[in-house]
Amino acid sequence: MQDSGQYKEFSVGDINVHTCLVTIGNLTCGRDYRFKVAGTNSAGTGPYAKLDATTLTRPPDAVQSLSAYATTPYECYVTWQMPADIGCPEGILTYDVRYEINGSNSCGDEDYPSVNETITGIRNTSVIIRGFQPFPVYVVFVMARNGEVIGQPEMKTLLTNKSAPGTVRELRVNALSPSDLNIKWKAPSYQGCPGERITYDVKYYVIDKAPCAKAESSKANNGTFTGKLVTNVTISGLYPNSTYAVIVTAKTDVTGKSVMKNGSTFTSGML
Repeated sequence: MQDSGQYKEFSVGDINVHTCLVTIGNLTCGRDYRFKVAGTNSAGTGPYAKLDATTLTRPPDAVQSLSAYATTPYECYVTWQMPADIGCPEGILTYDVRYEINGSNSCGDEDYPSVNETITGIRNTSVIIRGFQPFPVYVVFVMARNGEVIGQPEMKTLLTNKSAPGTVRELRVNALSPSDLNIKWKAPSYQGCPGERITYDVKYYVIDKAPCAKAESSKANNGTFTGKLVTNVTISGLYPNSTYAVIVTAKTDVTGKSVMKNGSTFTSGML
């Protein structure tokens, strides 16, 4: 071991040369040391074998207060606090974040392939991870890195959110009579997680009421149908010769995006 330009000598005897080992204490972390080793017997000391310079390092501790939670079906927010001991030599502390699926994927959304990746060089103590699959279980690992020295990983398990179904297709609004509108649509192309029951909410409201128009129903101005299992519904008791906005939304446990279309009832006497 080199110290102040000189080699300190350690004498080791009565050991098997095939299992030579010595522990040297009281060294300073972060300093460069050089070592040389020689064998000695009754005839004297043999030539020294020298090792290249070695820098003593100590890895950072594990990060603290790791938290991970889903913000959408496709991304999560991960946050943590820096380790109590950043290790040595003291340098720029960065973080590696690895995430991987733990178990099978439940939703199979082809637009968001399953990923198992590592993000390196993070200098903040938080990161948003995008590209997750909806509704599988993920495991997130965070490791502090001091140069090339990596600390022990801290792990967190999270469940990503279920994905909402897509928008309904080919929404049509047709007048059946002066007071009836028929609404038809097709199921969305993406219906969320397999095995989820998809239902529909239908909302309507008058946007252009004909002058002096009357209706027998108290729901002529607006109304809502919820939990419909079929892809059509007839609304009755509306104002004649009036225009209505119709909004249809596909739902599982998660509400999808709504689709709106306008339609007008017949004028009385047109049938």
